[in-house]
Amino acid sequence: MKKLLRNVQLWAFCKPSPLPHVFITGAARSGTTPLNTILTRHDLIFGCDYESTGIFKIRDLLSYQTGEFSNHQIREMINNSDNGIIGFYDLLAAGLSSRKNGKLFVDKIWPNSFRLRFINKMFPNARWLH
Repeated sequence: MKKLLRNVQLWAFCKPSPLPHVFITGAARSGTTPLNTILTRHDLIFGCDYESTGIFKIRDLLSYQTGEFSNHQIREMINNSDNGIIGFYDLLAAGLSSRKNGKLFVDKIWPNSFRLRFINKMFPNARWLH
């Protein structure tokens, strides 16, 4: 129950991010993965090693894992986020930026109407590629 409550808190109490991330979205097999690959080849643009962080499609953020960071580092980012899932996402992007020396974070987002509305609201300075 405690874990469920923490997950709800991470999703529910967020403020918009000021960062200008880039989100790629589109129908399956429409070229979003190659577009992500092409963009992240640029020296100033970076993303995660996989095509997407997948953060906005999981329900249990406390069990999130990625190859770029250890489970301990992920837990620290979640615990240090003062802005729920949005703050965690920005901390993850900052951590990837320091590892890859990039300036602009690109992530692929699966098209789900709730998810897209939420991300659009929480990232008002984002750019979208469809």
